[in-house]
Amino acid sequence: MAEFRRFAVYPVLYRIDRDAQATCVWFSDLRYHISNMIPSFRYGMCRNEKDNQGWQRYRLRYFTANDRRQF
Repeated sequence: MAEFRRFAVYPVLYRIDRDAQATCVWFSDLRYHISNMIPSFRYGMCRNEKDNQGWQRYRLRYFTANDRRQF
């Protein structure tokens, strides 16, 4: 997440997702928040609840609500 911290001028906690499979914490930059539009830059960390691999980096695809991609 160091790359995101260097990139973000106005970082903000976007949301926290919890379900039986995983916990994800998402961040965004307020520069890309426009009313009635999904922010284009959303990055986060997810942890699978069933294995002990720790936190993994993800991003949400542009203009989607929940389509996450690992990077």
